[in-house]
Amino acid sequence: MVSKFKQYKWWLVCVGVVIGLIVGRVAMHRLQPTTPAYEAMKRTVLLSDRVDKLTDSEKTAFYTLARRAAKVATRDEPTADWARFKDTRLYVEKTSKQHEYLLNYTVEAQSPFRVQVTYQLKLTLSEPTLMAGKVPFKLRAFRLLQLD
Repeated sequence: MVSKFKQYKWWLVCVGVVIGLIVGRVAMHRLQPTTPAYEAMKRTVLLSDRVDKLTDSEKTAFYTLARRAAKVATRDEPTADWARFKDTRLYVEKTSKQHEYLLNYTVEAQSPFRVQVTYQLKLTLSEPTLMAGKVPFKLRAFRLLQLD
């Protein structure tokens, strides 16, 4: 009986490792923050000065997403040095269209002088998970709301 166990020992270890990898991959996918109200067809404010329906990981992902979208929208601007800007405020609203979000994103720079910029971005997300803000998106609308 012991010799049969030795024969199959490596096969059992290999099967166990494969099952562990599969289970681990599925668990990691479930830990990805999902996009709130992704399939919804009604307007909902998810994050504002008064409303906070997002988890910390969702907030971080939306900040990353807003910054990526603003960089894409301003890439043709020769003076857009994003290394100087820090995130200050974010407003997130799920629009009445499926997969579409409206973001008001405010950034601030302190040097060489203080400047605060607020952008309005309308994004359509391609996937239901935020993937830490790296989800593919289409920039539907972009405008400068405020420059102080």
